[in-house]
Amino acid sequence: MPKIQLLEPLVISKIAAGEVIERPVSVVKELIENAIDAEATEITIIIVEGGKDLIEIRDNGKGIAANELPLAIKRHSTSKIESEADLARINTMGFRGEALYSIASVCRFTIISRKAEEEIATKLKVSGDVDNISISEDILAVSGTIIRVKDLFFNFIVRRKFLKKSYIEQGYIYDIVAQYAVAHPEISFIFKVDDKELIHTIRSTDYLLPIRKVFGSELVQGLLNLGVVGHDKISIMGYISKPGNHKRNRKFQFFYLNGRRIFSNILQEALEEGYGKYLMKGEFPCAFLYLDIDPEEFDVNIHPQKREVLFFDEKMLRTAVHGAVNHCLKTSDLVPQLTRTSIKKRQNQLNLSKVDSRPSRSPIKASQVQLDTKSLPSEIEFSNQPLMHREFSDVIKKAETLDLIGADLKYRGPLGKEFILLEDVTTHDLVVLDFHAAHERVNLERLINLHKLGKVSIQTLLQPFELTKRSVDEQLIPQLSNLGFDIRVPKKQVEIIEIHGIPKILAKTDIETFFELLSSKIDTSLFQDEITKILSVIACHTSYRSGDQLSFRQTQELLSRLVKTENPNICAHGRPTYFRIAYQEMLKQVRRI
Repeated sequence: MPKIQLLEPLVISKIAAGEVIERPVSVVKELIENAIDAEATEITIIIVEGGKDLIEIRDNGKGIAANELPLAIKRHSTSKIESEADLARINTMGFRGEALYSIASVCRFTIISRKAEEEIATKLKVSGDVDNISISEDILAVSGTIIRVKDLFFNFIVRRKFLKKSYIEQGYIYDIVAQYAVAHPEISFIFKVDDKELIHTIRSTDYLLPIRKVFGSELVQGLLNLGVVGHDKISIMGYISKPGNHKRNRKFQFFYLNGRRIFSNILQEALEEGYGKYLMKGEFPCAFLYLDIDPEEFDVNIHPQKREVLFFDEKMLRTAVHGAVNHCLKTSDLVPQLTRTSIKKRQNQLNLSKVDSRPSRSPIKASQVQLDTKSLPSEIEFSNQPLMHREFSDVIKKAETLDLIGADLKYRGPLGKEFILLEDVTTHDLVVLDFHAAHERVNLERLINLHKLGKVSIQTLLQPFELTKRSVDEQLIPQLSNLGFDIRVPKKQVEIIEIHGIPKILAKTDIETFFELLSSKIDTSLFQDEITKILSVIACHTSYRSGDQLSFRQTQELLSRLVKTENPNICAHGRPTYFRIAYQEMLKQVRRI
């Protein structure tokens, strides 16, 4: 067996460097963080061949004094902490003093730096051995720091072989630059690849500007402003996506803690729980959340890349994020707008930055739906006559105005098997109502209120209805009983359950079909309690169905009840109950404007 012996310093440096520098993006991350800590307001990143051949970072920060430059590349040399006590209050991006040492150990490294009070800059060069440096003084350069990393892993061949193709490494670097640009709008970021500029953000106090620059106007148009929310020792600000503008993964969830992007299951869960019924299965909200927390309340020194954080009061954090998101959704305008982008998504998706600049309508508000019954027939019927047929036009003229969504709406009749068309007579916008979703929302809130008041009527069955135990989740039986179901398990037939009574609202419903629907829906719901899950299935099963022919009066009654609900914008499963097609967008579609 080989003898135990101390490793040579050069081997130690490579092992240590490998822990910090995994690939080109690791270099970029560490050097951007150093520039931010140096209070730079402009950071330029240049790469060649995905960073394998060259990474150059320029900043206009404070710079490094000439006499401190050799010390800067020594392991565990740092200006950011001085004692153990400082680890409890870390306010900087970096603090371990490993970055420059690790980078310089695995490349041909050059650093040029100058402090503002110095007249000239100093240049230091290293080629893989941090103990063998060359220094040049009397270099002309502006104040700040320039770092060049050439031939990454030239002396660490095994690691270099594992690097991916240049365009893939370039993608990793693009993502990290984008993350810091979004986190720090007060800094201008420029990212160049082979002399081609891919990112260029301008200094601003507006966090939306870099988000728009990096991710595009369409994504920004689908965001809600969270505002600034204070909660004990936590301050939260940022943006979350409107219901209906979600993604199929969490790629667009960005959490920043005191300016540093972090990954946290707690924050992901709090965000998505805050959406509750606004979120359907398989949907993930977009979020750019900026948290400002006292450094004594978390520990960032638990992960080599400082990506994960230990929070000392997870409950407080979860409550703060959940509350901020939920409050934002409840107080925001969530009426879906069908614009040129969403039209093109169905043809082929509209640049929302070009949408008509009129203020968006407020969400549905409880109001009186007024109807002059003297001027209306008892029922309005529509035939397959041509659009301009006189009789059809006469019927349209008789359609009365309904007060909804803070605007006057005219009933324009059914569309297909699922929709009712309404016109905003002020703006001529078209409002498309999904009558099943609207009725489902009305029924759900009515059932919730009846349950709270203990007024759910029970219909006793003449003959007990038998179901196999597989048809009903036994854990739901107590909740079903609270809602008016009389469920019994015969002693002699352990695989059978008997339904002796049901809520009266289900009197005309096929019981077996209802329980099949319940078993298929109960796992996909994201509601917070089992009672609401069951009520949502009942509401769905007892609402108007696709193909039902609603008269004017039925539509008028549905709208009058919808505007009085707590959340008229979405159905029991999180789908929109209606959306708008802006009149100005129609004009643009036919190129009249």
